[in-house]
Amino acid sequence: MKKLSLIIFALLLIFVSCEQSPIFYHISQEIKLDDPTIGGKVYAIKKLGDTLYAANELLSYKSMSDSRWTKMSTSFKVTNIAVDSDNLYALGNPSDDTFSVYLYTAEKKWEKIVDGVSSLFDDNAGNAYFVKDVTTGTGDDATTKATVYKLAGTSEPELQDVTAISGSEIKSAVNLGGTTYFLENTASAASDSHIYISDDKTIKYGTGSSWEKTSVADSSITSMCIFGNQLYVGTESGVFVATINEDGSLSSFTTLPSNAESAFGDREVLGVWKFDDKDNFFVSVTSTTASIYDALWGFNSDSGKWNLE
Repeated sequence: MKKLSLIIFALLLIFVSCEQSPIFYHISQEIKLDDPTIGGKVYAIKKLGDTLYAANELLSYKSMSDSRWTKMSTSFKVTNIAVDSDNLYALGNPSDDTFSVYLYTAEKKWEKIVDGVSSLFDDNAGNAYFVKDVTTGTGDDATTKATVYKLAGTSEPELQDVTAISGSEIKSAVNLGGTTYFLENTASAASDSHIYISDDKTIKYGTGSSWEKTSVADSSITSMCIFGNQLYVGTESGVFVATINEDGSLSSFTTLPSNAESAFGDREVLGVWKFDDKDNFFVSVTSTTASIYDALWGFNSDSGKWNLE
């Protein structure tokens, strides 16, 4: 009887362990999981010089050669980040209904640049922008327009007279051939010859004036990035990759190799970023069912496996 009780106890312990963290339990059967140094929902990762910065309401950084992240000190909730050629900017949420842009100065302090901002982004080519509502006129003649400004470090931001080439609002930017194009699509990227934007499950490509449809993903596309001749997309049900053909079209999407399926599988992807062919390839996932699934996964080129960051 005592032996039976011990067996039942052991089985219950295994069951409870699996129930508490199924994603970590299953992947730990393949590799030894690292203790994460960055947690929660990672919304953005940007590269400035040889340093990567990641925003998940907090802010973390690491060099391209490091394997672990270190937290930076901020007095505000970081909701997004952007970089230009020389500077790091953060979109901060100091109160419930206001957003401000902050500059990380040479003195390693955060300086507020502007209040009342609705969005912050860059074009991945050394230019950073923000959008805010600007009201002109008074009384019945007053009009309010979402206006784009280019950031310039500690100098006054530059007003931009631009319109979106896709959609009506401006929420993101890409750079093609030295020209910045503004888009409503937050899931967008540019190769050497074409711009790629998401349209629900479909990828469209073009050069700024017209669009052609190419590959279709299994579910709505949430993010994308280009590295070499590969386009990676994050979706509401996992990460997929396609090869960019010479004419700009894409091959069919395929899943990532190695242990990607057991690591983040078909979970919703907040972002996918690839900065080199070594260890700086990241996928941020979340789930509506439990916060335990919120994680940043990184590819380890030595083991050929995905692991927690």
